[in-house]
Amino acid sequence: MLSVLSGHTDCVDSLLNKGASVEAKDKWGRTALHRGAVTGHEECVEALLQHSASFLVRDCKGRTPVHLAAASGHIGVLGGLLHAAQSVETLPVITDNQGYTPLHWACYNGHDTCVEVLLEQEVFHKTEGNSFSPLHCAVINDNEGAAEMLIDTLGPAIVNATDTKN
Repeated sequence: MLSVLSGHTDCVDSLLNKGASVEAKDKWGRTALHRGAVTGHEECVEALLQHSASFLVRDCKGRTPVHLAAASGHIGVLGGLLHAAQSVETLPVITDNQGYTPLHWACYNGHDTCVEVLLEQEVFHKTEGNSFSPLHCAVINDNEGAAEMLIDTLGPAIVNATDTKN
C-alpha cells in the first residue's frame, strides 16, 4: 500500500474500508505494516493494526515490523506494535533469518529509546539466537548507553557472553 510510504493516513483508511488487504506483500515479502515501521508513520501503522494487520508477519529476510521499527528507531511505531502484541497470550521470541531480535537491531543502530522499551518486555531478555548478543551489537558500534542498559537489566554476567567464534 503505497499510501503508507508517504504517510497518507486518510488514503490508508479509505483503502482499508474499501477492502484492501492488510496482508498484501511486495516482492520482498513486506506488507504495508513493514513499510509503516520503516517510515515511522504512526497513524498509518495504527490504522493497519486496527484492521488486524499482523505485527509478526515476516519478510524474505525473516524480519517483522517490530524488527524494522526497532532498527529504524521509530519509538512511537515500536510502542504501537508492542501494544498490539499484548493481544497475544505468549509473545514468541522474534528472530530474523540470521537469528537477530529487534533488540539486536536497536542496539546495533544506536536507538537507545527503543532498547529501553524492548527491555521492558521479558521476551526480549533472551539473548540466544545469533552468534552475537545484543551487548556485542551495542559495543561494536560504541553504543555505551545501550550497553549500560543491557548490563543493568540483564545483569553483569552478560559481559562474559562469548560469540560462537569465541
